[in-house]
Amino acid sequence: MGGALLYFIMPLDLLHDYLFAIGYLDDCLAVQLANSRLESKIG
Repeated sequence: MGGALLYFIMPLDLLHDYLFAIGYLDDCLAVQLANSRLESKIG
């Protein structure tokens, strides 16, 4: 989860955040993927 949060905060990622809607969409997808993996491991 920490890696996903760093990906959200860091300016260097797959799609840059200055492409407002698309840039934040890949950040949200990374956080959602990490969250779903954590939920599957917990319960």
